[in-house]
Amino acid sequence: MIKFTIDKSLFKDIRHSLDRCGINQSTMYPGLDGVAGYSSWKYTLLKDEL
Repeated sequence: MIKFTIDKSLFKDIRHSLDRCGINQSTMYPGLDGVAGYSSWKYTLLKDEL
C-alpha cells in the first residue's frame, strides 16, 4: 500500500474530480447508506468548502 498526503487546499477539487469520474460514496458503498451519504455530501457544504 502507498499512502498519499493531499494538501488541504486541493482536497475539495480532488473530491469533485473523483465524483465526476463516478468515484463517490454511492459507488464505493452501494446500498441505501451509500446513496444517503452521497446525497448528503452533494447537497450540503462541508466545513472545508465554506
